[in-house]
Amino acid sequence: MMVTLFDPKPWLEQGADISALPNTIFGSDESFLFLNDQLSSDRKAEVTAQVNQFLQSSNVVTSPSLLIPTSGTTSHNLKIVVLKKENFLNAAKKANAYLKTQTTDNWLVSLPLHHVAGLSILARAFLNKNKTYYWNKWDPVMFIKNINSWDISFCSLVPTQIFDLISHNVPAPRNLKTVLVGGSALPDSPWQQMKQLGWPLLKTFGMTETAAFMSTSQGDMYYDPLPGVQIKLDSNDRLVIKTDSLFDGYIIENGTPGEIRTSNVGSVKGSRPENLLQARWRFDPIQRIDGFWSTEDKATLNGKQFQILGRDQGIIKIKGELVNTQILNQKLTDVAAQIEPGLPAPVVHFAPNARDEHELFAIFAKGQNEVKLKTVIKRFNELVLPYERVSWYIVVSEIPRTDLGKIKTSSFNTDSFKESYFENRQSIL
Repeated sequence: MMVTLFDPKPWLEQGADISALPNTIFGSDESFLFLNDQLSSDRKAEVTAQVNQFLQSSNVVTSPSLLIPTSGTTSHNLKIVVLKKENFLNAAKKANAYLKTQTTDNWLVSLPLHHVAGLSILARAFLNKNKTYYWNKWDPVMFIKNINSWDISFCSLVPTQIFDLISHNVPAPRNLKTVLVGGSALPDSPWQQMKQLGWPLLKTFGMTETAAFMSTSQGDMYYDPLPGVQIKLDSNDRLVIKTDSLFDGYIIENGTPGEIRTSNVGSVKGSRPENLLQARWRFDPIQRIDGFWSTEDKATLNGKQFQILGRDQGIIKIKGELVNTQILNQKLTDVAAQIEPGLPAPVVHFAPNARDEHELFAIFAKGQNEVKLKTVIKRFNELVLPYERVSWYIVVSEIPRTDLGKIKTSSFNTDSFKESYFENRQSIL
């Protein structure tokens, strides 16, 4: 079964009312591929053609499905989640039942349509035939104006947007029933501030692989699974989930992380696709044990509730987007080697940021030419997406490594090293 690349532009050109879109996506037998809007048109066409060529020689998609890249893979090798529409709608049914939505309710999509949080709103609206509006040019003042003008009942926000609303001291709109807050855990202080302003917040936890949220929290550290969702921990203390909205598997783009393609962000000027790597693809089906699938999230249990402790494999969140620091480190190493062969490999690391959850910075060993150092950062920032860019750097006497020569990232989390973040930080300007 072939897939069609979803193009949001024709819908957005018609105005904010996209009430017909849910039926187009979920009321048809067509399968759709969703790609990040920040990818170039050439890269989108390249991926679509290659995915369809791969699907022709496999039985990966056997019923109407949605293909959605996992958050954080937009500028690197793609990892595309395959979700049956039936399973996507199963998740929407659970959400609608929990939220007690009605046919008279209106939904606002304020997150990108290539993101599972945006698509899941369309699925919920499809089931209830709700009126649906789309607006993602984020501005707190315009957001409130639109909420009131369109009589919005439900919407989703990420913590970054919550911080902006607090900074404007905006009271909750009169008819708003629930605001789903995902993207990451929202700290208690902004949660309480929004509650004081009257905002009906509901924390949610989920992922692309579960077709959006599968658990909720009233504000503390623990989440309650929705009815019909079973959880437990595996032998590595990772959250394990069983539900009827799970994905089928991943379509994965093979190749070396950080390879430059003409259609990538920050492409090589003058290069042509036929002279570069032709991507190959593979399918990794979901691995279940007794119907349960293991996530990459470390967790603890408290009765029937769970608390998320963090993710494996160096994955963090910035502005609600997953960012793989391992891939970014490989990219920075490659850039440094190209600009100054023999240069000790710099490191990408992260620090907490109240508004954006985290911010990235670079760590260099002393004795390096400052001009070339800044050239490395400038080139790196050209090759990644806006939220993956480093905004400052520090220089240390030496980058700590293990006996095997691997970077000792645990050293970056000591109190003394954290103090150096701000004592020695240097602007890239």
